[in-house]
Amino acid sequence: MILLLLLIIICILYCIIIASFSLGWIKIKTFSPASKTPDTYASIIIPVRNEEKNIEALLTDISKQDYPPKKF
Repeated sequence: MILLLLLIIICILYCIIIASFSLGWIKIKTFSPASKTPDTYASIIIPVRNEEKNIEALLTDISKQDYPPKKF
């Protein structure tokens, strides 16, 4: 009897914890940046050695990035 009561109390506490976590996740606001243009500059360092087969594809992929060219 005591074991059953303890199990019921644990289940109720578990449900309360799950409900509080769920409500907490719902209250979190979605991140939306202030502007679409990033303010930070980026540098790309490409260490290569014996990569002559792959360097052309790598440079092509880097040039296709949508990061503003003025920020490189």
